[in-house]
Amino acid sequence: MCTLSTLSSRLQMRRARGLTLVEILVVVVLIGIILSLATLSLSTAGPQVKMREEGRRLLRLMELARETAIFESRELALVMDEEGYRFQELRARQWQDITDDEVLRARKLDAGIRMRLRLEATEVSFGEDEGVNPPRVFLLSSGEATPFELQLEADGSGWRYLLVGDSLGHFELRQPETPGASG
Repeated sequence: MCTLSTLSSRLQMRRARGLTLVEILVVVVLIGIILSLATLSLSTAGPQVKMREEGRRLLRLMELARETAIFESRELALVMDEEGYRFQELRARQWQDITDDEVLRARKLDAGIRMRLRLEATEVSFGEDEGVNPPRVFLLSSGEATPFELQLEADGSGWRYLLVGDSLGHFELRQPETPGASG
């Protein structure tokens, strides 16, 4: 005979058992599928997303380097080549790569992203003789900087982002020019 007390004790036992192994496995499999889809979508980001992220990273690094130059009374420079960019510091009257700072370390561009630099309205090429005098954007302890325009382009897509800096050390990442747009 089923009484009210036996029914309530059976319900309490059922609640106390928790989730079954099958239910836990289903949840784990669903989490795995969701994570793999998220990873796949991030790893296949298009050229526009990659350029935007690279442009934002470089903008923040330029702002940080400028602040570092001012607050620590250091003369810094951004050096660029076809493969990427790095920061240098003037030490003992020579420009030397910054190797002891994880944030201002040398960085390589993702495959398919190219840079075009304009200094004082003149396009600078990243040629073979850049080891002698590589293109530099100076970030001085006075807060001044070399005016420049740095265009990030994705090979074959037509997408472009423009990082612009003025002589007062203000930097701006401009919106992309869409393929087919004039400009």
